[in-house]
Amino acid sequence: MGTKYQVNEDGSIDFGVLSSVPEKEGRVYYDVEDKALSLKTDIPGSTQSLGQEFWIRVINKTGVSIPDGSIVFISGFDVVSGRATIALAKADVEETANAVGFTTNTMADDAEGFVTEIGFLNDLDTSAFTEGDQLFLSDTVAGGRTAIKPLIAVHVGFATKIDVSTGQILTTIARKVVESPIFVQLSDSTNQKPFVTTPVVITFDTNDDIRGITHSISLATEDIIIDFDGTYTIIAQPQVEKTSGGGTVKFHMWARIGADDKGTTASVSVANPSVITTDAPHGLTSGQTVSVNNRSHPYGLILS
Repeated sequence: MGTKYQVNEDGSIDFGVLSSVPEKEGRVYYDVEDKALSLKTDIPGSTQSLGQEFWIRVINKTGVSIPDGSIVFISGFDVVSGRATIALAKADVEETANAVGFTTNTMADDAEGFVTEIGFLNDLDTSAFTEGDQLFLSDTVAGGRTAIKPLIAVHVGFATKIDVSTGQILTTIARKVVESPIFVQLSDSTNQKPFVTTPVVITFDTNDDIRGITHSISLATEDIIIDFDGTYTIIAQPQVEKTSGGGTVKFHMWARIGADDKGTTASVSVANPSVITTDAPHGLTSGQTVSVNNRSHPYGLILS
């Protein structure tokens, strides 16, 4: 209920001050709660507060329904409908972490709907949060949100009302950033002496510390898989020991990324246990594999 609209002599319009109106596409009214003109769309329940929200019209081509309130990313473009396609966002890899907003309605497969980039989202389950919590794209649940900042931190908004069914979120999708250092420290205490002059892969049976890089201690333990694009410093510190003899032996160490050799040379005396370190920045991309190889004197060690 509320006042009806009025057209004034100067051409201005006084819209009816209402709390709600029946669903009808194209219907405009002044929402007394949001203090804004509100527009009813062709999708029941999707009412836009004009000037306070920014929406994108999209289409779901994933093959499954996308729930209301899901965080999504733009996955492509549908030439038939002329709409951007969406899929559930997730902060575990860069490709799916490019969140664009929240769905404002449940979208069946092949159905159109709206995604809110900026604005309030209502009637959501926010019971897991505290009012005022900063929310991020989840790195474990596709389309989900979390108050715990993941490695790929995509700020998606704030919890503004806490309730199991009528909760509210203010969304302000922000550009993703890698908030924490990416590193891995691996070790292996076994004797991996090379007996041939061709490269021999060194395995690692312990992840001393790891974040943002993939390494298995049971499968393909020689492979270090890069998860995020960036510039990396690779440091190899093999402990080298002679069982007899003296003098200085030169060990050559370099990084091999693909078929491209890069690196430095270090000389040490191996009459006693020694450490050789190679330290150089390398541009690596997501999905690249780095492995450590060695071969017998005088050919040295390879970071490959």
